[in-house]
Amino acid sequence: MPSINYNDKYKVVIGEDTLEISVLDYLDMEKNYHDYLETIKFFGGFMTYDHLVLVLKYKYKRSTVFTTLNEMVDKGYLRKESLGKYNYVILGKKAQVYINKIPKANHILKPNQAKMLSRLLLADYLIKDVDVSNITIRTKNDEKYSLIDYLGLYESLFNIQLKKFYTSLFRDTEIIEDKELMTVSDWEIRGFGEAPKFISPKEVIYNQYQLLNSENIRIDHKNGKGAVIKKTYDILGKLILRNIYISKSVFKDNTHIIEVLVLDIDREKRWFKSVIEDVDHLVSTIYFNALQVLNKKIKIDFKIITDNPNKVNDLQKYLNTRVAEMKAETEHFIKNHVAYELGGKRDIQGYGRGGREIVYWEKNKKHILRKNGEYSGRVDPIYLFWVNEIKVISFNTVRFFETRADNVDIITKDTFKIVDLK
Repeated sequence: MPSINYNDKYKVVIGEDTLEISVLDYLDMEKNYHDYLETIKFFGGFMTYDHLVLVLKYKYKRSTVFTTLNEMVDKGYLRKESLGKYNYVILGKKAQVYINKIPKANHILKPNQAKMLSRLLLADYLIKDVDVSNITIRTKNDEKYSLIDYLGLYESLFNIQLKKFYTSLFRDTEIIEDKELMTVSDWEIRGFGEAPKFISPKEVIYNQYQLLNSENIRIDHKNGKGAVIKKTYDILGKLILRNIYISKSVFKDNTHIIEVLVLDIDREKRWFKSVIEDVDHLVSTIYFNALQVLNKKIKIDFKIITDNPNKVNDLQKYLNTRVAEMKAETEHFIKNHVAYELGGKRDIQGYGRGGREIVYWEKNKKHILRKNGEYSGRVDPIYLFWVNEIKVISFNTVRFFETRADNVDIITKDTFKIVDLK
């Protein structure tokens, strides 16, 4: 265990910061509770007892988890709250200071039902769909560890998938600088306005990889009370703020396949359609090599998780229909506007090698329409280049909102029970 610096009041000192925590509490959490605190932090700073038992089942017995959580509550590292018949815990100030390495921390408010449900749905997905005990990583010393033994285990799971995606894209991308394609006059003739500054696809992918690996930024409050950790996101990693995760990345048969996990927090059908549009377009923004647009070397599979089983079939049918319509529009657009002439000359009537032009137009047409006074509040269609498959799955996460009385047959004065004594 590394040595810890502390001042004459036995407060931990890291660099120039004095943490509002004693060296004894710091060492206690580091030695005995680090995995628990990392896991609770990942799930939003709060977690139910039962879900934590399931998440950590590969490493700790059920009785051990319950005993340990109660110890942490008694020591002030966690606060205990109730949700129906279930208890859940919230990171206390000491735990936040320790896990985030910040001088002070603020009181975490009790989560509302939507926020709680999003964390429980994510936990259910990880418990049932991801066998973390069999996923291994290699450290700098080439040692193998299971993700369940790796610090920051679940956040690492999603980051690993993003790193795999960016790495395979980077290797598969050529640096193409088609200066003629990006001439200002060409854009003005087509009515797109000023031509954007060209950045090669390889550079764009590299920039996103760098953002994924960048350090978070700590912002101290002006009054000196507490601090905020501002996380640095890459373009796909930022989807996590909308309960959307890149949950799998595979390179197979010269095709990049990514799985996108979407959590349903009582959303309308139109919201999921917009998510599919946004993710497809973000991937295009990262990877806008025209040749790859035409060859369709990327496939995006969407897995939508809901706690409402009655929603599954209706949402599946709606999204399949809408996506099929939009993909038909895309095929029509490619056929008529993204074309080649024999000998490699550009098609004057179309977009030629216009993958980058498509991306630019899709990103900026709303702004252009507003500028021209033609924007009506909705711009259709958004072209889908990468969407492959959509699945809607239900988990019984709502069980964590039930109370004991929900499953009890209550007899009232207006209820008669017929007993057959034969």
